[in-house]
Amino acid sequence: MLATPSPRYRLVDADLLRRLMQRTSTGQSVSHRELADAVGIPHQTIGQLLSGVQQSVPMDVAHGICDRLGVGVLVLFAPPTHAAHAKPLVSAVSA
Repeated sequence: MLATPSPRYRLVDADLLRRLMQRTSTGQSVSHRELADAVGIPHQTIGQLLSGVQQSVPMDVAHGICDRLGVGVLVLFAPPTHAAHAKPLVSAVSA
């Protein structure tokens, strides 16, 4: 059985990530390596997000980054859309 891949969250603003790393919710700064270690990902991932080489991460990584920085996930990341699976809010009326 194939595992369902984790939804990917797109980083909205690399500059905001950089600013939040300079001053987390505790008032302290966090380095690429410290943030990566806290989330359990390679430090290159943080560098690639900041440089724009990588634009999205799995949902658990997005939540881990935001938890460490002390912000809500929607501050930094846009969740995936599932428009293809969305159902209409109103049923079509038969003529």
